[in-house]
Amino acid sequence: MRATSWRAALLTTAWSVVVPFLVVGALEARSPSPEPAADVSEQVDATTLVAEITSLLRENYLDAVVAERCATRLREEAEAGAYDGAAGPEELAQAITADLQAASSDLHMRVAVAPRAGGPEQPRGDAAGQGVGTHPLLEKLDVYHFEKRGNFGVMDVRWLSGNVGYLDLRAFLDLARVRPKIESAMTLLSDTDAVVIDLRNLVRGGYPDTVAFIAGYFFSEPTLLQRIVFPRSGRADETWAAPRAGGPDLSDVPLFILTSEDVFSAGEAFTYGLQAQGRATVVGTRTRGGAHLTRSYRIEPGFDVYVPIGRSVNPATGGTWEGTGVVPDVATDADGALDAALALARPAAEKRRTARESEDRALALDVEGKLLEAVGRYGRGTEEQAAESLRRALELGFEGGVLTEDMVNDVGYYCLEQGITPAAVETFRFNVEHFPASPNAHDSLGEALVASGDVEGAEAAYRRALELNPHLSSARAALERLQAAP
Repeated sequence: MRATSWRAALLTTAWSVVVPFLVVGALEARSPSPEPAADVSEQVDATTLVAEITSLLRENYLDAVVAERCATRLREEAEAGAYDGAAGPEELAQAITADLQAASSDLHMRVAVAPRAGGPEQPRGDAAGQGVGTHPLLEKLDVYHFEKRGNFGVMDVRWLSGNVGYLDLRAFLDLARVRPKIESAMTLLSDTDAVVIDLRNLVRGGYPDTVAFIAGYFFSEPTLLQRIVFPRSGRADETWAAPRAGGPDLSDVPLFILTSEDVFSAGEAFTYGLQAQGRATVVGTRTRGGAHLTRSYRIEPGFDVYVPIGRSVNPATGGTWEGTGVVPDVATDADGALDAALALARPAAEKRRTARESEDRALALDVEGKLLEAVGRYGRGTEEQAAESLRRALELGFEGGVLTEDMVNDVGYYCLEQGITPAAVETFRFNVEHFPASPNAHDSLGEALVASGDVEGAEAAYRRALELNPHLSSARAALERLQAAP
């Protein structure tokens, strides 16, 4: 019989079902952590199973003509006894999968023995004879544990000579799970001048939202990457890459994507989408060619059937990578792809770095002049006008990335040393507003407020500094002096 309604709600729709993975030296695609349900009857009725599968295909597969061709192929094979000699459920699932893919040329379509939730010691079913899938939440949890042991596919993030960033990504997992890892990885890559994303050891599986999320770091404006058409319903979804609010901006960083024959499905969506927009250079070998979104269905006695229900269309090319794969811009064997990419990435990074640092120096000189001019206004005209000029100069440097917290602090102490206390207070307040979690920023503000005669404000600043860092001795000593004063 078909999956129950509440269990069906736990099923996933993605470019490909996520194959969980385990790190053993290099990351390898393996079966889920729970062992396949070994106690599925060795005498599975192949005719009944085929009938269930063909019914699912006729109702859900994205191409009705192909669905019928697959159904005919399975029925003929079953009637000829092709599946009767299967040694067990695993071999039976493999034989049916081979026939489905031969009839459809769709590598997303497959049948697998369902995992047994809870591990090999977990009993399946109960006295009422319920079968595999009785514990769908445990199945999901087991997959989650397995993904967690593989760091959710984020295998390596590092700096390479030439200021090239490198990310080894093995899966595009559910965004709710992988988002913190991706955000951390992109933060580590944020100051590099070229980025290489290595997909060569990709594990099949992924989600459109995750593809869009990662791609968003490399665009300055929202960009339509894919349209996903669902022929049965007539519905179409769109996958947009949007810049990450508050995240690093890598929109002008040269990007290189490494591919191999193992890159499939969501990895291809990411690669094809950025290549089609002219945003990435693809280096390696042609990918496998799977552009369909897949829905999984549970049927008894303990099989999962993966049925493609949607196809991807790229708005820039009008085409897709289904059956053809993504063609690299620089063709090389997979093993040599990183070296080939670095030969391009390092000169590109040098060019960007030279231009970026030249722009930064010009901006820094402009900001420095405006700061000196603003500080000089104190004592000439109104303090409000001087403070407004000072803040504009500080904001210009901060937004342009040439003023850091410690640099702003230096400006404040320069003002203190010059006896321009209101300018120092304004500068330190700016730092506190932009770096509210910095104990040092609050401590410095306290020092300026003491110099201005605002004891109450200084005490509040020192207390906040101590809340953030109870061991900040300078703030503690200053607060004790203020409290001991008559």
